[in-house]
Amino acid sequence: TNLDLLRNGQLGQYTINTDIYKCPGDKSVNVRSYAMNNHMNGISFDQAGEVFKKTTQISRPSEFFVFIDEDIGTINDPLFRVDISANIGDRPASYHNRKGSLSFADGHVEAHRWSGGNSAADREWLRDHTTERIR
Repeated sequence: TNLDLLRNGQLGQYTINTDIYKCPGDKSVNVRSYAMNNHMNGISFDQAGEVFKKTTQISRPSEFFVFIDEDIGTINDPLFRVDISANIGDRPASYHNRKGSLSFADGHVEAHRWSGGNSAADREWLRDHTTERIR
């Protein structure tokens, strides 16, 4: 990702400062550290979770995250991949004493403490806060 892509992307017209795309705790050379939940107008890679195309489809907006601070080792695209039926594809960042930031569909932001980013407890928490499971 480069700064021009951020400025000219779909959210670029609503943002003035590109620093909002990067957590101050991320000391890497990357221009961003935040990624979007793959189920928010994206794709369900394993077909096990609902993909929300409109905000009105989000049944529990205070529980489902939109943006998450992604670990430098897995931030390779704009999506944060969570497979509902398998292991997560990406790891959350934990730059603040094992905590990372998430913004939710209702607009609130939380810092969540991770057990290690890829533990069974972390994977379950991410699944529960990503989307509705398709039954």
